[in-house]
Amino acid sequence: MSFLPSSKQLHEKAARSINLHYPRPLGFRPRSRHIVTALLLLCIYWYSSSSSNAAPYRNTRSPYKIQATFPIESAEAQATRLQRRDEVKDAFRHAWKGYNHYAWMHDEVMPISGRHKDPFAGWAATLVDSLDSLYIMGLQEKFEEALEALEEIDFTKPNADKVPVFEVTIRYLGGLLGAWDVSEHKYPILLQKATQLGDFLTQAFEWVFPARGASFPRIFLGQYCSAAIFLSIDICNLSYRDSS
Repeated sequence: MSFLPSSKQLHEKAARSINLHYPRPLGFRPRSRHIVTALLLLCIYWYSSSSSNAAPYRNTRSPYKIQATFPIESAEAQATRLQRRDEVKDAFRHAWKGYNHYAWMHDEVMPISGRHKDPFAGWAATLVDSLDSLYIMGLQEKFEEALEALEEIDFTKPNADKVPVFEVTIRYLGGLLGAWDVSEHKYPILLQKATQLGDFLTQAFEWVFPARGASFPRIFLGQYCSAAIFLSIDICNLSYRDSS
């Protein structure tokens, strides 16, 4: 009689000795992306719950500090700074005198020929763009003279065939609101003209997001592409918020 197990018995024993591991259903299988998603949802919930009780931005003080904190200035450093300040102010007076004499109420003065040119719709770009500098430098007489000239400018009627939206936004709208801000809102004409110009510029944005059947105003066509208009949207967004 043979005591050796048969091949069938060997197969059965080997099968019993194997520890079979069946995969878990897909719904119970842990995935790293599920964990990451859960963490992101928790972060979003925490952020929304922590900021929901906060007051609106325009009703709270800005958490950002704009003005730097300067170290204690020595007498020598102060003398150097004041000398440089006076030199900058003298250079500005010289440039302003040239503009006032040769290109008053035009965009730019051509320093060599003494002529003028109007590449920015002919609304006296240098005058408007210099308003805040005139006020900061304490040139009050020149500032008020520029304000009187500003009243004559109609920002609904450009003195050119084409309007460069980006340049007009940063030079005119930025100049008006910059002067309105540094002068502590003492001169309503600045905000009035900024509003007039802003209403005019919205025509360009109506083309970027047109209504059904709307056409782009041809006055904004030319070498200035829509990319500049998109860039102007962010600037105007800040400007409109400041003027509101």
